Amino acid sequence: MKTEKDFEAAIEDYSRAIDLAPENADVYSNRGVAYGSAGDFEAAIEDFNKAIDLDSENAGFYSNRGLAYDDAGDFEAAIEDFNKAIDLDSENAGFYSNRGLAYRSAGDFEAAIEDFNKAVDLAPEDASFYSNRGLAYDDAGDFEAAIEDFSKAIDLAPENAWFYSNRGLAYRSAGDFEAAIEDFNKSIDLDSENAGVYSNRGSAYAGKKDFEAAIEDFNKAIDLAPEDARFYNDRGVVYRSAGDFEAAIENFNKAIDLDSEYARFYCNRGEVWLHLKKWQKAKADLTTAKKMGVDIIESFHNDYESIEEFEAKLGVQVPKDIAALLRRA
Repeated sequence: MKTEKDFEAAIEDYSRAIDLAPENADVYSNRGVAYGSAGDFEAAIEDFNKAIDLDSENAGFYSNRGLAYDDAGDFEAAIEDFNKAIDLDSENAGFYSNRGLAYRSAGDFEAAIEDFNKAVDLAPEDASFYSNRGLAYDDAGDFEAAIEDFSKAIDLAPENAWFYSNRGLAYRSAGDFEAAIEDFNKSIDLDSENAGVYSNRGSAYAGKKDFEAAIEDFNKAIDLAPEDARFYNDRGVVYRSAGDFEAAIENFNKAIDLDSEYARFYCNRGEVWLHLKKWQKAKADLTTAKKMGVDIIESFHNDYESIEEFEAKLGVQVPKDIAALLRRA
């Protein structure tokens, strides 16, 4: 696995090559790829611009710039570049797949699936295209089609840990937690250092209400990636489900410390403050989450039919101002 230092060294080497051959478009493109891998998408796009200026008929340069735009969150610009790449080389399956990824990022799953269909038609032995299409089907809620695509990807590349993990996610979405856990187990057998797979298996265990196993998996995910706020949040959700509200608060606090811009963390913590009858803290967190764009009413009603049901279960009376925040019209 390449490190940040590897990318820095590559960028330095390509920069020296550019000094020696400033009209070589490939070297700018190669440096752009290195910048993109290092997470500097602005510098990557600038290099791809230069490569395109020097060779405007190279489809790969447009595709590379499209990937950088996609990573930077500019999906419209990404799709435009992939369109250009496809215009220049309509038989390159990778370009359709890349455009499909951009459509998926933009939430247009139908267009994404159409592009992955084309990629599969052009290169039916490439497992990644089936996996990409499976992810789009999963996003679109067609879990059966997603599982079928991930199974095909696994048939073509049975040692790829990601494909088992992706199929596990689709099984989990479909509510088949046993099959999901089996796939996550296989993924972990193939790559025991991937924190995300432990987190995914933990959520599947939580779906089975095996909270002890779920927490154990989130502990492992946190050991592997202690700076990833999501894992603390997810462990907090499990503690909340298990009724250990103090531990849940501790985990949500940590998640917010690591990523104070993620609104869902405040919503989750706010709901736990309700259980602890810490009304002002609950109101503060829920209000923050609402201002940041979370539908706190929908979130609350995923667990409780009404304020009255919540009050009856906990034997409390929710203050009127908080009830007004959470009550359906």
